[in-house]
Amino acid sequence: MAYTPNDEQKEFIKSENSNVLVSASAGSGKTSTMIQKLMNIILVQKVSVKNLMVLTFTDAAATEIKQKLYNAIVASLSTAQPDNKKFLKNQLDIIDSAEIGTLHSVCKKLIIKYFYEINESPDFKMLSEKESKYLIESATKNVFEKHISSSDDEFFELYESYNTKRNDLGLKKIIYAIINYLRNKADPTNWIEENIQKCFLEDLDNNKVLMYLLDYCKKLLKNVLFGLNKTIDTCKTLELIKYMDFLLNRKNACEMLIESINFSQFLKVINNLDSLTKPRKSKNADVVELDFDEQVSIVNQNYLDTLKDIKKHLISLDKDEILSNIVSSRKNLDKLLELSQEILDKFARDKKKKNVLDFNDLEDKMLKLLENQNIQEILKSNYKFIFFDEYQDINEKQEKIVSKLVSSNNYYMIGDVKQSIYAFRQSNPKIFVNKFYKFQNDTKENKVINFNQNYRSDKNILEFNNIVFDKLITENTIGINYSKNSRFVSSGNVSGCNVSLSILDSKINDDEMAESSELEKKEAILVANKIAMLKTCKKTDGTYFDYKDIAIIIRSRGSFVKTLYDTLSQMQIPTSTVVSVDFYGSYEINLLTSIIKVASNFHDDLALSIVLKNLFDLNDDELNKIRQNYSKDNFFDAVLNYNCEDEIFEKLSKFYEFSKFSGLYLTSHTICEYLQKVLDDFDIIIKLKSMPNGIEKVNNVKEFLSLSNSESYKYNVDKFLDFLDFVSKDNELQKVGTNGNAVQIMTIHYSKGLEFPAVIMCGLGKRFNINKDTNDIIIGENFGFGLKSINPETRVLQDTLIRNACKLDNKKSEIDEEIRLLYVAMTRAKEHLDLIGTYNLDNFEKNIQKDIYFSKNYFDFVFKAVPSVYYSNFENRKDFVLNENLDSMASIQFLKMEDILDDLSSSNNQIAIGDVDNNLLETFVKSTENKPNTQVFTIKNTVTNILNEEKDYENLNYCPKSLSPEDKLESIDALELGTAYHSIMQNLNFDETKEKILDIANTLVKQNIISKNIFEKINFDEIWEAKENLSDLILSADKIYKEKQFLMQQNYNKIVKNSDNNTKVIVQGVIDLVVVKNDVGYLIDYKTNKTNNEEFLKSNYALQLDIYKQAFEKATNIAIKSKFLYSFHMGKLLEVI
Repeated sequence: MAYTPNDEQKEFIKSENSNVLVSASAGSGKTSTMIQKLMNIILVQKVSVKNLMVLTFTDAAATEIKQKLYNAIVASLSTAQPDNKKFLKNQLDIIDSAEIGTLHSVCKKLIIKYFYEINESPDFKMLSEKESKYLIESATKNVFEKHISSSDDEFFELYESYNTKRNDLGLKKIIYAIINYLRNKADPTNWIEENIQKCFLEDLDNNKVLMYLLDYCKKLLKNVLFGLNKTIDTCKTLELIKYMDFLLNRKNACEMLIESINFSQFLKVINNLDSLTKPRKSKNADVVELDFDEQVSIVNQNYLDTLKDIKKHLISLDKDEILSNIVSSRKNLDKLLELSQEILDKFARDKKKKNVLDFNDLEDKMLKLLENQNIQEILKSNYKFIFFDEYQDINEKQEKIVSKLVSSNNYYMIGDVKQSIYAFRQSNPKIFVNKFYKFQNDTKENKVINFNQNYRSDKNILEFNNIVFDKLITENTIGINYSKNSRFVSSGNVSGCNVSLSILDSKINDDEMAESSELEKKEAILVANKIAMLKTCKKTDGTYFDYKDIAIIIRSRGSFVKTLYDTLSQMQIPTSTVVSVDFYGSYEINLLTSIIKVASNFHDDLALSIVLKNLFDLNDDELNKIRQNYSKDNFFDAVLNYNCEDEIFEKLSKFYEFSKFSGLYLTSHTICEYLQKVLDDFDIIIKLKSMPNGIEKVNNVKEFLSLSNSESYKYNVDKFLDFLDFVSKDNELQKVGTNGNAVQIMTIHYSKGLEFPAVIMCGLGKRFNINKDTNDIIIGENFGFGLKSINPETRVLQDTLIRNACKLDNKKSEIDEEIRLLYVAMTRAKEHLDLIGTYNLDNFEKNIQKDIYFSKNYFDFVFKAVPSVYYSNFENRKDFVLNENLDSMASIQFLKMEDILDDLSSSNNQIAIGDVDNNLLETFVKSTENKPNTQVFTIKNTVTNILNEEKDYENLNYCPKSLSPEDKLESIDALELGTAYHSIMQNLNFDETKEKILDIANTLVKQNIISKNIFEKINFDEIWEAKENLSDLILSADKIYKEKQFLMQQNYNKIVKNSDNNTKVIVQGVIDLVVVKNDVGYLIDYKTNKTNNEEFLKSNYALQLDIYKQAFEKATNIAIKSKFLYSFHMGKLLEVI
């Protein structure tokens, strides 16, 4: 459908001579509009793409922008004037080198270009995140050893204070937190100095921390005062005068504390409060008085609890003790900062020595480069316009870099602060918010444009989102007024009650709810039932919801993901998700690690056992016999001393040879080369492929080999083993489940940028993981480093004022982040939105009255949108339809725990899997009548079928007049023989000997991949010749793809030229080999045909290679430069034009 901009989008596209901040709500078409703006600059202002900088945060997003811009330029060529066509064609030629990418990729390019200005090597390598962590760990170890050897008393005091166990992990954790935070600051030195100056001030009335805590305490007291005033009004109405003095006393106390002009006065007031006792109720009190007496008790307890909280936040109500707390928290901080800087300096030296950089370094080097005024002016003059997509996720260092590249009125920032959900990566949404208000107030050179027209979701879903986020997104929370600036606008129609809330009533307390596996199971079954219901519903296009249309969105990975996945799988619902797996604990990685350990240190008994079992075929009984034969020392000594003349001894003799070889080989080869040699010699890859999930295991091996080839330790086994010990503590993410037509389970973070016909968001009653930080340091933007300090008498760690301030301030930021996460999740749905969770409805009335910053889960957020007229429905568990001003309808359903069946087999009956859908059957019958609709009819086909059909169209059927013995063989066994050739070629590394190729084939026979009958018909000379002919090309490749399967949808007439049949067909096939060199591909397809007619082969398979080319380019974005057939019979490569 052609792009037609709305009024706000037109305003952005036509904007000139101003910096523009676009606040683009979810689904508002920001990318399409940005492409149109770029095209306007290229076409109207004749600005070349080489003079544009377009920044975003992921390579995938950058690729998408570049591709869409390329397509837009191509599309404009057809209508361009002749004098413009040359200019546009030139843009297509140079777009690959345009600065359209991540900020890090642009920084890297410019650092390499101007390396001489900052004394940097131009051929530096990039560190992976794991390698960077490892180098910091090594630097930390080095610095710690230095301070230990120098008997540094201050260091030992830190070491003893923060290391509660018999290791140094506690102190390291604090230092790593400091280092990670500082490395993302634009000017860490000034930030530290400013916070130290303001937060450690001994003038209590001007201390930044105490001023914040004072303000927070006053907010707590205002909540108490609100309850007291309501109770006093009730007291007057009921004329229960005996309570009045007591209530007024409490009210006056709150008011005096709230009205305190500074911290000193606050302390004075709170330390001199009267302690009146609550009046007793009358002996013959009636029901009215009894109820009121209870109400007074509640507000009084709230008052007393608040005073306790105030004392907790302030540490003490004694001025001297508060001063002492400030001084003690400063003492340890200075030493920690000194250690952190030493580690950073050592880390920098190590990187310089190895000629490596990480992503933080790219930003730092870029800032250093921009200090050169000449370079800065060159770059500013080159970039006529700068675009920053997803601007809400920028941090202050990145903002500083871009601000130095921006000229006047040429900066376009596109983003949505409501979707800023990467605080854990140090993104700072306040940058967006501050610029939003600055640009609104300074309209001369700056402009704010709101994109609120939504092109994704049904109107009913949009309006429901509006009533929820009107309450949640305010200037007080995430910084903008949603109801004024960000309400969704839709031109669509309400399509029914397609928003639902399913609330599973639970009597479990909020704290226990997060840990309840029983609740998770119940909720998972409820989700399955919702999916079954959705499968019976039609989408707006008239078709039924399918599994692939449904996404289950959750807050974070954890036990609930596995519960969901297992439950849906048991109920036969195809499901796909990503789970956390132990990469380093897998069989294949454990084996490779053991091989390296044995090569380095034969005294590792476990590693030795693994190697003997897997490489030398010793079983458990044989290993036990070795141990019994020599039980004195370690297992390796038992292996060395085994001297029985039997089969075990023969196997151990081979191991002795292997151990000698390993030691010698590693003296002159890298770890990667050694492992590759072992993999080849022991046919480990072939064995792995024969196992369940074999391809996954082989891919893990490849990743491990790549890891072992790092410059940091490629020749040093001990260093590599240290690295493995360090990184093996972290689990990897791995996709599990069904591909294709499957329900997807994903986190909110993963769902960002995606959309689905139906979204089921679950876990809404699960408690936020907020303010549970028990670490000894909490870092906050506004107060710096909140350390625990050591009590000099008890030697126990205790909270500090700064830590409390950081904790409270961070709690607000974390709640704001949860609001933004909820917004992202609820705006993924196009046609159906289901919110599911468990909730203790007994607490509803109490929770609904609380300030938003006391919310504990997403339901607490959503319930803020429920008008008070419906509160009784929650109390009575009575289902209802939320209908506010007829704009949005949402069905609210309450369920009891016992309503959800635990027996999955019982629940299975609710899911109609395999049942014939009458409507679908009717549609099928109609579609198979002789009334084809070529516009919509879809076929699934193989490449072979397409080829056969094309021959029919072109009357190219080939039938030999007589069949030779070879032809008969081909007609009988051609497919199986061809498969055997392909299997062998797939397993070649292209450096094998003839004997090795024969061994590979024999192994494939043992695995029943090749039959013995076909094995005898293989011409191994042909395979050897193929290996020789192709080895130079393959071994010099940057990357190779073997046996790449594909499934591609395409119009028939785009596959078969000169056909007027535009039926959509889904084509599946397998590409034998693609060799990638210098960013272009060379496609090779193996042929076993017994013919010497080159032209016959080329013409017969030209279409097949065309299809393969289309599929590969579409899947990888790598252009195929040349297509070849390799004929085993002729022993040559045939290029197909």
